[in-house]
Amino acid sequence: MFFIPTLLFFTQILNAQQNDSVGVIKAIEGFRISLGKGDARTFADLFALDADFTNVVDSSIHGRENIYRHHVNVFKNRPPTRKNNVNSYNIRFLRPDIASVEIRWDNIHSMGPDGATLPNRDGVWISVMTKENGEWYFKIVRNVFLHDGTPGHEIKKTQ
Repeated sequence: MFFIPTLLFFTQILNAQQNDSVGVIKAIEGFRISLGKGDARTFADLFALDADFTNVVDSSIHGRENIYRHHVNVFKNRPPTRKNNVNSYNIRFLRPDIASVEIRWDNIHSMGPDGATLPNRDGVWISVMTKENGEWYFKIVRNVFLHDGTPGHEIKKTQ
């Protein structure tokens, strides 16, 4: 008796992974593009209406519209030379409508408003995504520096 419900559950997970990886990857690509363009509206629209977002300086924001308002200023005030790159991502489906997603990013060779070179930084965007009305959204996000560029916390060069 236990075997059949368990088998059905894992079959659902496998089907979700096969069918919905494309939807999750679409959201990850939207993340990459919106960061590159500095488009706060497109960026915020990747979040669920009731999403929670915590940034790299440990400031938390609740709700899509608050995330949008916050990022209007973030994107407006960033130097035009700033570039964020999505280096890799991992997706794990927890249920057919819930996925855990980690996105590795970096910010390299940026210049500040005064023309000074900013330290190279990288981090990980740790998130739970939910499928709502047929679309995938970031529901809970914690953005974390792995290396913030301060002495002793620089990005290590790999051989």
